[in-house]
Amino acid sequence: MNWTDLDALPTDDDDARAYVDRDGGMVPCSRYVNRFGDGLATLTLVVARILGRETGEPITYRALDNVASLIVNDSDDIARVLVDYGPEHGIDPADYLD
Repeated sequence: MNWTDLDALPTDDDDARAYVDRDGGMVPCSRYVNRFGDGLATLTLVVARILGRETGEPITYRALDNVASLIVNDSDDIARVLVDYGPEHGIDPADYLD
């Protein structure tokens, strides 16, 4: 896995998950995932896919970093993406939001 090229594409979902959780997946205070990071990689992939489909941009390691950062920092943008665009892509926002 060549994670040094942030503009590279993950080879598959397992590679993307490993990249997102490479530092242990700790999320100290996000409303989206618990403090042990359960679901960080899953939610990151879901939101990155929605954004990729909406923008036509590929899901790169940089894109995964950006989305994971928004999740970890508890950004309202994650909820907006899930609510505004999730249903169009078969995603139920209630699966990821309280």
